Amino acid sequence: MKFLTFAYRGRQYPAVLSGDGSRAVPLEELGFTAPTLEEFITSGAVSSLDAAKIDAAKGFDLRAVTLLAPIPEPLQEVLVMENNFAASPEDLAAYRQEHPDGLPTYFYKKASVCNTDGAPVPSYPGHVTRLDYQAELCAVIGRDAYQVSPADAAHYIFGYTVINNVIATQTADFKAAGHRIYMLGGTWREMAGSEACSELGLTGGRVPNVDAATAMPRYRAVHGLMGQRALSACHDCSDGGLAVALAEMCIGGRLGANIDLDAVPAMEDMTLTELLYSESASRLIVSVRPDLAMILDMLGSWQICRRIGTVTDDNTLTMTRGGVTVLQESVDDLTTAFKRTLDW
Repeated sequence: MKFLTFAYRGRQYPAVLSGDGSRAVPLEELGFTAPTLEEFITSGAVSSLDAAKIDAAKGFDLRAVTLLAPIPEPLQEVLVMENNFAASPEDLAAYRQEHPDGLPTYFYKKASVCNTDGAPVPSYPGHVTRLDYQAELCAVIGRDAYQVSPADAAHYIFGYTVINNVIATQTADFKAAGHRIYMLGGTWREMAGSEACSELGLTGGRVPNVDAATAMPRYRAVHGLMGQRALSACHDCSDGGLAVALAEMCIGGRLGANIDLDAVPAMEDMTLTELLYSESASRLIVSVRPDLAMILDMLGSWQICRRIGTVTDDNTLTMTRGGVTVLQESVDDLTTAFKRTLDW
């Protein structure tokens, strides 16, 4: 039995396909009141469907309607199984080596909309610079499931469909001049084992410490903002610290930035070198359009989140401290320095 959702004269209908595949029979014509296919599935009424009644119903000629995604607007996040395919035997072997228990890895993804086959896909040019996609087999879970045994798993699957999973991947490059730059997470004097210590021959300091209790709500907040397309760029602040993260964001977007280092959330007294290159964990640099800056300002009322600067179009990364310019480099020079390590 095949289910679908179609549009006809401005209205959407959850429906079932006739046995010969020529007609879409609305569920309401069969006596069901669920307004969407998802609600029909969760109602448990699927077992009440009668194939003979479906074939006897008038329905709509499939050629006269517009087919939509079976579930155009999922009520829940999509559960994804990681590495459910491999491009080569070597990829599969590497995955098995990383997961010796043989158990798959799952994660959640927000689905903003499920488009019909052939419909245009929004590109979100103000937020991302590319779209990724994969063809996926999608299993629709038909009822609540918890601690289900492998033997019973098939009984919880309502059905299958094929989807083209299009992902607006959040990228790290600055997108446009005028966007506000925020830093999430605090900076401590944690440079031991850092890139800067290695390059400059420095010793001492503390090793970065992960505070999972404060980091998790920060990550969840940023993930939620990404799902709402509120962020235009996001970069982790790790290897090389704040200075390197900002340089890479400028290089990626070929845009400059004005940064006020006095606004960086420093959690203790530190030197300029420590402020720029500390590798304190769980920090993120994000940028947002000016009209959405208030969201990050509100986030700062319960998270470590401060506005530290603005994206510019002058092709220069400028940093000030105490009103004095302490760093000013053209993005072209930063790009050359970045690529030089690859010129073997």
